[in-house]
Amino acid sequence: MNVAILRAGSVDPMLLPHHSEYPEMIISLLRNVIDGIEFSCFEVENNVFPESAADFDAYIVTGSKYSVYDNCPWIADSGKFLIAADRLNKTLIGICFGHQLLAQTFGGRVERSNKGWGLGVAEFNVCKQQSWMQPTVSSFSLLVSHQDQVTCLPVKAELLAGNTFCPNACFQLGGNILGLQGHPEFTKQYLTELMLTRSGRISSSCIMSARRSLESVTHERLVAGWIVAFLMSDMFE
Repeated sequence: MNVAILRAGSVDPMLLPHHSEYPEMIISLLRNVIDGIEFSCFEVENNVFPESAADFDAYIVTGSKYSVYDNCPWIADSGKFLIAADRLNKTLIGICFGHQLLAQTFGGRVERSNKGWGLGVAEFNVCKQQSWMQPTVSSFSLLVSHQDQVTCLPVKAELLAGNTFCPNACFQLGGNILGLQGHPEFTKQYLTELMLTRSGRISSSCIMSARRSLESVTHERLVAGWIVAFLMSDMFE
């Protein structure tokens, strides 16, 4: 399987000496679950796209500092590319910004949340169990860092998981599109350092609460297994 990771954002240069860029984080996460997937990366934030949506079996859109409703040509072009890939029934997976971009591209709505920052460890309740979500759990926890949220899902999208703060945290659309608000690719150390770079934008009380939440157990490997299973599911249909 050949997977293209569409890099929609860059890691703060201050953090790069000790952390990888987002595609490398995702690759490391998924390779801890399975070998045999070939990855390529494209800096869509710099207008670098695959030549054709037909070139890869699946596409994963990363997180970003941008909002999907920002007036940036590359964001609009990313949406057009995802539509072209969907027409070819390619598997599409979005994380955080990518999750929101998939929702917006296929008819949903994304807005700045009036609840403030989602930051730290968040627990999500599973609303609907899919066959690729093995093992079965009633809830899972992931690291989060976002102000925007999907406030309305695309028509025919199935809500898979959410909570009171972020109701539409995970959705599936058809058999090939998956959106996930949380960050299974992040480590707690990375999120801790990321929060410090944003201390001027985020209140100290929010950061303190988020840092306390980091003592909670998170389920990155579980969700990584789900992502791999979703990627591979088309091969067995």
